[in-house]
Amino acid sequence: MSIKYGNTGYLVFTVSDKSTFDLSLVDKVLFTFGEGSKQIIKEYPTEVELYNGRSFLVRFSQEDTYRLKEGDSIEYDVKFIFKTGDVVSSEIGEVEIEEVVNKKTYEV
Repeated sequence: MSIKYGNTGYLVFTVSDKSTFDLSLVDKVLFTFGEGSKQIIKEYPTEVELYNGRSFLVRFSQEDTYRLKEGDSIEYDVKFIFKTGDVVSSEIGEVEIEEVVNKKTYEV
């Protein structure tokens, strides 16, 4: 998975377990990229869009991608925060900061 440094772009994340995808039970979903001062956090439902029923479209502004360093790989994590207070996280993944905006769909 990769995004282009200095450009706008997006990544699509698909929930692989249909039985756990009930957004009426979810308070918010946090998509965290990188760490420290360069960390980017995107939140559903305010900054991230629902896409094709059970996927999330995470958009990156030019300002977002300028915070990253071309050639780096950064970790990402997706956390579902439920109205009950329970939190479920995805496995840690990686995003490469390269020259191509990847338009594939990834399972979380």
